[in-house]
Amino acid sequence: GEVYEGIGLASFTTVQGKKRLTGDVYGHTELYPEAVVGFMNKCAVISGVETPLLSKVEMGWGNEAERGPEGFHWKNVFASELTGPLLVKNPKLLETVAAAIYARRGEALPLERPGDEWAEKGYAVTEEQLREIYEIRILLEQYCAAKACEIITEEQIDQIEADNRSMQNCPITSRQFMQGDHRFHRDFCLMSGCTTTIEVLDSLWTRCEAFKAIYYSIDGKANDTLDEHAHIIQAFRNRDVEGVKAAISSHLLDVLRTNVVRIHTDREKQEEEFTG
Repeated sequence: GEVYEGIGLASFTTVQGKKRLTGDVYGHTELYPEAVVGFMNKCAVISGVETPLLSKVEMGWGNEAERGPEGFHWKNVFASELTGPLLVKNPKLLETVAAAIYARRGEALPLERPGDEWAEKGYAVTEEQLREIYEIRILLEQYCAAKACEIITEEQIDQIEADNRSMQNCPITSRQFMQGDHRFHRDFCLMSGCTTTIEVLDSLWTRCEAFKAIYYSIDGKANDTLDEHAHIIQAFRNRDVEGVKAAISSHLLDVLRTNVVRIHTDREKQEEEFTG
């Protein structure tokens, strides 16, 4: 392939590949405590970055690996492959870049700055969509679980219990843990025989993946998940239709509540910092 020299600002290299890497990104920078969000859409792998913009990525692709550091930051240089637009979706990052520009001029960032009503509306849409996804998912999983209660065998219950045990040795924030959680829910739904319902759930589960990565980045939530799964399994063993529906509702509502709180917290922090 062809080689193009850069301007020599840093020693990292970029190799353009054929595989396109896409998806939401949720991470943190050393510049401030609030989260950074964006969307990755690239084919390049960047290696050798010693001072990344995002030092921690809880969800999505970084410079050269999934959940690896992303971007580059050195003095007044801020670089990222994230889209969003990145500064619009991250008012605190916009403020940080603006402060660097003002400092270059020998001036302080103005204390009074306009708020961003579009960012606020964006968070509201995210919350509303999240609630809708989980409310539909709860109803469909409860329907499948109720049907499964009538026909599930002890061997099949042992299988979903094995699904749950397989998650115990996985790192809390790993993709393996999230895949194990997906497998647990999908297996008991498959055992209901409701194939059409499962086709709809497949789409909902995909939409939920982005939020689960954030959920599992919170200390203690992985153990909570395993315990909540155990309650679902016990209800299946007891052939308790109402019990299994209640256990599923409690489990998924916990995920919903946690992420709605996180959405509000990030929004409030960013708005407070952005408006001064």
